[in-house]
Amino acid sequence: MIDVTSHIHMEQAVRDNDACFHALADSLQVCVGITDTRRVLYTNRYQQHFLGYSAEELQRMPPMEIFAPEFRLPLLQRAADRMRGLPAPNTYECQMFTRSGQRRWVEMSPVHFENCGHQAILAVAVDIEHRKQMEEKLRQVNRSLGQRVAEHTVRARQRREQLQHVSSQLAQAETLERQRLARILHDNLQQLIFSAKLRMPIIRKAPALDRPHVEALEQAESLLQQAMGAARNLSVELNPPSLRQGLLSSLRWLAQWMLDHYRLGVTVSVDAATRRADPTTVPQQTTMLLFQAVREMLFNVAKHAQTPCADIRVTRTNSHLRLAVRDEGRGFDPRTLADKPRSSFGLSSIQERIEILGGQMDIASQPDKGTTITVTAPLPRRHKAKTTRKKTTRGRGKAI
Repeated sequence: MIDVTSHIHMEQAVRDNDACFHALADSLQVCVGITDTRRVLYTNRYQQHFLGYSAEELQRMPPMEIFAPEFRLPLLQRAADRMRGLPAPNTYECQMFTRSGQRRWVEMSPVHFENCGHQAILAVAVDIEHRKQMEEKLRQVNRSLGQRVAEHTVRARQRREQLQHVSSQLAQAETLERQRLARILHDNLQQLIFSAKLRMPIIRKAPALDRPHVEALEQAESLLQQAMGAARNLSVELNPPSLRQGLLSSLRWLAQWMLDHYRLGVTVSVDAATRRADPTTVPQQTTMLLFQAVREMLFNVAKHAQTPCADIRVTRTNSHLRLAVRDEGRGFDPRTLADKPRSSFGLSSIQERIEILGGQMDIASQPDKGTTITVTAPLPRRHKAKTTRKKTTRGRGKAI
């Protein structure tokens, strides 16, 4: 006779452990299942409710049938790797099929173990369908926001282009008006003053002019001469003749003009790229705006910097033209510009007009350490024309 008491006790202990495990698993609000990849060995009540199958139905089904088709092969591969002791993810997301054909997202956490001497996998699956729905809604919101941002960006770019176009038209109108006023001063006012001045000697030769009348006549001649000079200077300031020759000629003329009128020595330095470039590639309105900007900066140097000299440096790239006006004078705190009253063409106005043009202005200054103001303006894009090389012959038919 064989004593099987210990064996019975062991079987009872296993049944008790199984009962405890089943009770614990059934109390959880997550899917719990055991499989050996060929069949389902156990499934808790929540998983049965989650999938819509009974325990008996699930045990008769191949384990992979409860997963969406695109996840079955990766799950089998991971399960095989886990049973062979190879590295496999501790958690991963996949979709399970319910009885009604609905897909539900879950987060799987599998554990490999031995079940009565056989390889098995205990898998816990947490329902993350709500989280996935929220993530999809968030993606949709992000796409919608991205689309709105893109639309707003397009509209902002269109408005900026419209503003630049209007600014260009205004600058062109301003240039034309300056030219018209300069012509009026030169062709009309100066000619009238000159004609009046020519008549002064005739009046002086008139008989019976006493000394007071002669002195008054001389004073009138002097005033006419001053008026002619003022009209001539104003005509040149409104529309410097050098502007027709490009920005560099205008800056050199301006340097000489500042020396003659303000005793400010101005040095103009130009890089090689600017010297080689065609002056006509800089639009007229850009040339006029940059000329006015540099002139305003030099006026400020002459009035406030307390220094006898200043430098203008011009550099160029394929897309931008850069002008830097530097002095070693008193300097100032750039933050104080916002507190000063705006003028019709002060530094703040220059900065606004440069930015509308698509450029920028940078001010580097400190009290008693000089000032450098850099203006960067965009250049129009150059479209390369397609050219074909023509072969010509010289002498004995050699291709050149």
